[in-house]
Amino acid sequence: MSVVINHHLVIRQDPGIVFVLLPNSIIAVVIEDETTELAVLRPLVSDPQMEADELPPHSTRAAPNTSVFIAATSNVAIQYNFAVIALALAFMDNGDPNDASCSSLSNVSVSPCYDASKAAYPRTEVQSSLLRSLVFAGAITGQLTMGIAGDMMGRRRAMLLTNSFSIIGALGSAMLTWGAPSTIYGVMMICRFLLGVGVGGKYPLAATISKEGSSSGSNKSYEVAKGFFWQTPGAVLPYVVGLLLLLGFGKDNFGAQHKAATSFQFRFLLGLGALPTIASTLLTYHSGESDEYAEVKPGSRNPFRVAAAHPELLRPLAGCGLSWLLYDFVYYGTAFNQVAITDSVFGKADALFDNCWQNIVLSGMGLPGVVSAVLLLKRWSSRKLQLFGFGFLALACTALATAVYADASNGVKFAAFAVLLFALNWGMNVSTYTLPTETFPTEVRTTMFGLSAGMGKVGALVGSASFESIQNGVGLQGVYYVCAAFAVLGLLVTAWLCPHTHEAVEPDPSPIAPADESLNSGTRRTRLLNDSTACSHSG
Repeated sequence: MSVVINHHLVIRQDPGIVFVLLPNSIIAVVIEDETTELAVLRPLVSDPQMEADELPPHSTRAAPNTSVFIAATSNVAIQYNFAVIALALAFMDNGDPNDASCSSLSNVSVSPCYDASKAAYPRTEVQSSLLRSLVFAGAITGQLTMGIAGDMMGRRRAMLLTNSFSIIGALGSAMLTWGAPSTIYGVMMICRFLLGVGVGGKYPLAATISKEGSSSGSNKSYEVAKGFFWQTPGAVLPYVVGLLLLLGFGKDNFGAQHKAATSFQFRFLLGLGALPTIASTLLTYHSGESDEYAEVKPGSRNPFRVAAAHPELLRPLAGCGLSWLLYDFVYYGTAFNQVAITDSVFGKADALFDNCWQNIVLSGMGLPGVVSAVLLLKRWSSRKLQLFGFGFLALACTALATAVYADASNGVKFAAFAVLLFALNWGMNVSTYTLPTETFPTEVRTTMFGLSAGMGKVGALVGSASFESIQNGVGLQGVYYVCAAFAVLGLLVTAWLCPHTHEAVEPDPSPIAPADESLNSGTRRTRLLNDSTACSHSG
């Protein structure tokens, strides 16, 4: 006679004894008698103190370190691929290397000093704008669709799917862009959108995999934040690679007179974005779903039905999404004016090489803020970190606005700007990423995370598009006063709409389970015994 429990257990039977082999390396012995099918469960290869009702159900959860590496490689890929397009276009068009069109994702226009005769691959202003905006449009699409996929088809399969978009987009940008400039940029736009879909999908999936893959008893928000930390090295990496390329080929060997070198340089920069995603894909392929997701009954894996049955989820969704939108509005809008501040300290950059090292310095200045925020999550909830973060950001924006208005010395303005960079990379930079994992239950976690992150990217698009007009209307100091006002609004949104959360030391109880019996997974022993009633016998 053979027995199959939940289609996962592999079983052999000798007279009176059934040997049950669990794929998670725990071997149990089931003693069968005439009155009961499953009378005793005794783990042989496990903790000897484990009681029968603590026997875990079948799971293919990856080892904790695997989920950590999946999150780390995914977050490197996210920021590298967001940042690299500006640098790649700077190599291709040979425009003014100090212009924001070459150094920031926030500006979408061609350099005013642009000379098509000097560019290896000349482009129009419309093409320049689309190349930067399509990756954000793709990211919003990916955050929404892949978040839903993560709840419906599982974190592992959804991550493999979103990674495929990232790899195709990154490699396509490097390997399929041949021919006339119009053809090159047209193909690149398609590839950048696909890349954006993949990169955007990583947001909810990487964070959720990190949380649900953390070992029991650990601070799960801290583990999620450690994965997020790698976005900062990812943002610096394109400029490091750019410096190395310039050193290897010569600082001035790019543009129309050095088209072969330029072709290799921009293709190498864009194609390299596939490497961390390939690593994430291999790790994900050899991992499995978490225990937490495996315990969700198949009938509860429809986030739309769950959300419709639980309208109380809308308030925290509004809190997480709006706070992320307000933060990204300030973050990406501030980046628009970054060059004006740095010019006053470093002087106007006169070469692409100078532009690269200045961006490395500026990105590195945000590193202490990220590290301190991650460490604070050992003691604070994400909500508390976000409240303090918005308050500190409001003060930092006000200080810089006042320094600009008072025409303070360059040193004072740069010191105020350094404080602002710390504030931007502290607090909300981490909390907006970790708060949805604390707030939403397993059944809808990636869907709600994706919606929140998508609202954040909407804020990024609005901030990038509107700050030039704001500066033209109220001046540079007015820009930072506006940022301070948005930070105060973010504080109020967090205080009013974001629920109180705890440091996730134990697996979070689903707040919607008591209201819906179908979402309650029950005790581990009950689940195993209930599954056993569906055993099929042949002999």
